[in-house]
Amino acid sequence: MSYSPGPPPPYRPPQQVYSNREPRRTQPPRQGRAGFGFAMFFLGIVFTILLAAVAIFFLYFYNPNPTNPLPRPAAQTGTPDLSATLSQTYVNREIEKALAAKPYQVGALTVRDIVVEIKSDSQMDVTMRASAGPATFDLLVTESLVVQDGKVRVAVVGQPKVTGGTLPIATGQLMNQVNTQFIEPNINNQVSALNINGGSLQLTAISTTPGQITIAGNVS
Repeated sequence: MSYSPGPPPPYRPPQQVYSNREPRRTQPPRQGRAGFGFAMFFLGIVFTILLAAVAIFFLYFYNPNPTNPLPRPAAQTGTPDLSATLSQTYVNREIEKALAAKPYQVGALTVRDIVVEIKSDSQMDVTMRASAGPATFDLLVTESLVVQDGKVRVAVVGQPKVTGGTLPIATGQLMNQVNTQFIEPNINNQVSALNINGGSLQLTAISTTPGQITIAGNVS
């Protein structure tokens, strides 16, 4: 009699037993969609900033025609380029300096001092002291100021008043020569002394208020 052991029993793996001392091991969490969404959000912010920077550059800095002039408002008509004020004190100081350097001679008369008092309505009172030998004369006259051919012109208004005797020359001749050869050039030289970036001022108007002369004109 022979013995046959038969097929072996099926293999059964031993069951794992978990306890509190050895916790169950778990797999690391998978990368979800949260990281992808954050990356897209960050890229969107960067893209928006770049678009804003490009828009600002083209709006404020980019000029396809940098040499073209900016648009200008319509040119004004009847408005002078410049106006300036000469004070009575300044005018008298300049006249005093000129006479101190060289008294003005009119025939036999020597003009030693001139004082102007500027009034309203483009007028001024001129007081002049002159001498001829031992005689001294004071003359008071009112004069008007106008602009002609871009220059200040002075003309006598009314009758001059003379104290000290009879002038050796006609009063009209004296005032005409003093006005055209001394007072007018003195005022116009003060106007020409205005430094206007190398340009010259062509006077168009003159007006006065007590104590000051206001001139206006265009720069050429």
